[in-house]
Amino acid sequence: MISKMLAEFVSNTAYEDIPAGALHAARRCLLDWLGCAIGGSRARSSSAFSSALAGERGLPECTIVGAGHRTSLLAASMINAAFAHALELDDLHRGSIYHPGAPVVSAALAVAEKEDARLSDLLRAIVLGYETSIRVGECVTPSHYRYWHTTGTVGAFGSAVAAAVLLGLDRDQIVWALGNAGTQAAGLWEFIRDGSMSKTLHCAKAACNGVLAAALAREGFTGPASIFEGDQGFCRAMAEEFDLAKITEELGLAYRIQDIAFKVHASCGHTHSAIDAVLAMRQSGRIGLDTVEKLTVHTYPTAIKVAGDPCPRDGYAAKFSIAYCVAVALKHGDVGLGRFDQAVLDDSDIQRIMGLTELVVDDRLAAMYPRRFPARVVAQTTGGDRVNWEVMTPRGEPPEDLTDNELAAKFAGVAGEVIGKDHARRACREILTGDPSMPVRKLTEQL
Repeated sequence: MISKMLAEFVSNTAYEDIPAGALHAARRCLLDWLGCAIGGSRARSSSAFSSALAGERGLPECTIVGAGHRTSLLAASMINAAFAHALELDDLHRGSIYHPGAPVVSAALAVAEKEDARLSDLLRAIVLGYETSIRVGECVTPSHYRYWHTTGTVGAFGSAVAAAVLLGLDRDQIVWALGNAGTQAAGLWEFIRDGSMSKTLHCAKAACNGVLAAALAREGFTGPASIFEGDQGFCRAMAEEFDLAKITEELGLAYRIQDIAFKVHASCGHTHSAIDAVLAMRQSGRIGLDTVEKLTVHTYPTAIKVAGDPCPRDGYAAKFSIAYCVAVALKHGDVGLGRFDQAVLDDSDIQRIMGLTELVVDDRLAAMYPRRFPARVVAQTTGGDRVNWEVMTPRGEPPEDLTDNELAAKFAGVAGEVIGKDHARRACREILTGDPSMPVRKLTEQL
């Protein structure tokens, strides 16, 4: 059974067995997650989460990052995951169409803190949580993604494995944890219709559900062993097409965490290639705000389905609008956090460029999805020129990866204003280069 094979892999993979590159990638994912969570703690949806779970503060087990107080294990895993996804800046794995950091790291950090684990334990949990859940995502995408938000569904498996590692579960218990994570997996895309806040709820529940599944397993609470391949299991219920072999083939030979993309732009990942194309054309001097007569974005169908809003009503909806993002890129030269204020959305130049932008399906690019999230932008200028720019790999995704220094700069920019520049510098240093034997509580006490 697939769950037993995964449980065997997780149980047999010690910290020392994990390649140095994968462990360093885990440090990078931890840093990026932390920056997104600290910055996201100030979002409107995050405030609602904190208020709704305020009653849990009577059990101060784990840190709520960026908030200055502690709460229960399950509440912390939920709140931190909601924070981490609020800005649309968190990490992304293309092939599984999945943001693993929000559920996996949120679960891992909360359990590591409660169990007084070391940084090495936390890094091992992150690597294995990413590996298992990304593989499940690769198995069911892209058909699963038509209705289900992958981060909310497969994220539960990743958080369950991460929690299981830190709780010291044996093989049978890991199987149970996976089974009960899968039976809780959920997260529907319907929120995209009206821009509601459910997307962060998906991440929060994925983190909490995995932690709960692992905690129950430790107490002998059983879960279905055939959750992946069963006739009424996860894959058959939630994907029209799936490939079970992808979950276990070459397990342990290459680690998916080394394929993670780190976002440069504060918007849905389906907008990034189009943004980079416009930024490149702008930098080349071949197009400008006053010289564009029409923009045509050629892309794959899912990008239009998820990020095709032609007239976003607020800043959050604008994160899922290719037309808005390319307009902002053309005018401002970046698509950072400050570009999603209402004043920017209402700007007449932005509105004009959005009105000149058309999205079309390109069959050639569609065939590359989800291995790639490509886009080709064609700009027609007032002078009669036709400018083309194609982006196969947006910046931040291997091999166009961010360096450690660039990732540290992103962290400082997002987290520094919340926890202070000195704390941000110290946290960054400890995460990227700190002694693996360092207690996780030494890190969380400054957050």
